[in-house]
Amino acid sequence: MQYVLSKKDVYTLIEEHISQSNFPWIEDKKARTVAFEKMLNSNDRKDIISLILTIKKQQNYLESISKKLHASDLKILTEAEAIMCDELSIALEIPSSSVPETIHTMLNERLSDN
Repeated sequence: MQYVLSKKDVYTLIEEHISQSNFPWIEDKKARTVAFEKMLNSNDRKDIISLILTIKKQQNYLESISKKLHASDLKILTEAEAIMCDELSIALEIPSSSVPETIHTMLNERLSDN
């Protein structure tokens, strides 16, 4: 059984992801889907949070150029957020329904600091 992440753990994971940029966007859609599904199925919270942040960063970029995220990436993002929603809700002391927007806001704040 895994321990529940603390608020500090969540912030640390986000900061590490942004500072290390440890998972670049894969341009090939099929290769990206395989890599993302592997991360999603790993049940490793760090991988899943990294996956969420990677897709969110790409989504932000695409929105800035008036484009949309591919449907398969959006599906994986939704699945990843659902997996982490309850735990992040507890860690961040917010309602589950607020987790995706909170993560989006945290990501934007950290990106604007860099």
